Amino acid sequence: MNPYWGQNFVSFLAIFFKRFFGVITGNLPLAPDELQIFTLSLIGVSTAIIGVFLVLRKSTMQANSLSHTTLLGITLVVIFYGFFTTNETGQFFHFSLTKLILSALITAFATLFFTRFLQEKMRVQTDASIGLVFSLFFALGILLVTLYTRNMHIGVEAIMGNVDALHPNDLFLSLAICFINVAVTIVLYSWYKMTTFDLNLAKSFGIKVGLIETILILQTTLTIMGGFRAVGVILILAMITAPVITARLFTNRLYSLFFFSIAISVLASFFSVALSRHILSVTKVASSTSALNILFLLLFFIISATLTFVLSKRKVATL
Repeated sequence: MNPYWGQNFVSFLAIFFKRFFGVITGNLPLAPDELQIFTLSLIGVSTAIIGVFLVLRKSTMQANSLSHTTLLGITLVVIFYGFFTTNETGQFFHFSLTKLILSALITAFATLFFTRFLQEKMRVQTDASIGLVFSLFFALGILLVTLYTRNMHIGVEAIMGNVDALHPNDLFLSLAICFINVAVTIVLYSWYKMTTFDLNLAKSFGIKVGLIETILILQTTLTIMGGFRAVGVILILAMITAPVITARLFTNRLYSLFFFSIAISVLASFFSVALSRHILSVTKVASSTSALNILFLLLFFIISATLTFVLSKRKVATL
């Protein structure tokens, strides 16, 4: 029995904090709502970590490109690499994580290759080359979805995700990706910081800028695929950018930027699950938890921007 069934927003919060330590220590079983909170929070931590560097590098369009073109890789795997197996009852879905990640990495490298080819060989502007490549790949993905997977229901799930369909394995996957992102960022922190703030200085020190950028792109791709089941490959872009630009309203220090971005992501994940349960309990209408997550991130930004604007006006007035 789900302890959150029929609970409103306030009672949801009370039950969660009452059960939290019991669930963490393993004394209480993990409820579906708690699985959603922990998985979304881990994805939020990962997206906040890589989002800080992507936003500071002004490379969010590259992440946007990857989030779109990954759909092509997913669709190709569904069609050509046996995501669907057949038995005597017909076709049923068989999820293969290894094939999914492999397809995402291949698509990411293809996106990066063609983008750089247009920039370096064809002398196309950076934003234009990114727009051309991701538009082409995303269009091909949509075309393949409509032609070959119209009865497989992959389109909406790939774009919107489905938090209600999360499995404990998704929690372990999110935890593993979060650990990888934290570990890689700690190891490469100095190189990431130098290539972000002073590219010429990094080159003068002999740092392989292209390799560092490739590693960051791989982290981005892995994080996008980690959020595939929960928030889809499109909505995760908001999780990469929104917490960081909100946090930048309050701080310009890099460490603080990480802390505030992670806190905003985790808070939005928690509130979105609680509100989704509240809506289901009160109105009996099932809502998209992933969409609510993005709406909370947007709401946090609007409130923060309004607050900083008002405070800045008052400061000017006192002067």
